[in-house]
Amino acid sequence: MKKLIFLLILGFGVCLANEAIDAQDDLDQTQEAQDGFAPDLKLKCKTDDNMSACYQLGEAYLEGIGINKSPKKAPQFFKIACKQDYKDSCAKFAYSYTAIGKHYEDHGTKHTHKRSFIKAFKYYKKSCSLKDPQGCYNLASFYETGKDGVCKKSDKHAQKFFKISCEGGFEPACNK
Repeated sequence: MKKLIFLLILGFGVCLANEAIDAQDDLDQTQEAQDGFAPDLKLKCKTDDNMSACYQLGEAYLEGIGINKSPKKAPQFFKIACKQDYKDSCAKFAYSYTAIGKHYEDHGTKHTHKRSFIKAFKYYKKSCSLKDPQGCYNLASFYETGKDGVCKKSDKHAQKFFKISCEGGFEPACNK
């Protein structure tokens, strides 16, 4: 009986060891795939003018996917894609102006909080003009509150942009 228990424990240990080796192999393969992800996006963004790649590179920096996480580098790639009317990028770029507290560093230049909101408002407007529902929602929020004097408070404008956002499928806008 002791031999049987010993063999069962030994067999179970070997199975666990094999599972651990398989898991490490999967992790190594995933890391290898991620390591090639960001440089490929950089190349496509810079040489091919691929705005989807620029957007994805911004996301990679924002989330640390396949590259060292750097929320300060992410906006520059969102801006590149936004300037070429890649709609998903404009709201992300606008958000970078409102997300980092009292100051936002844009290539070494500090902006006051109000100036940051002015920039954000500009890019939320562009985002909404490109029919990005989240950009329209954030634009509506500016009008709803008259955000720090950046725009005049306007329920009419707020409702207009909440409606566009809702119709575009952004669920939180539908409750406004």
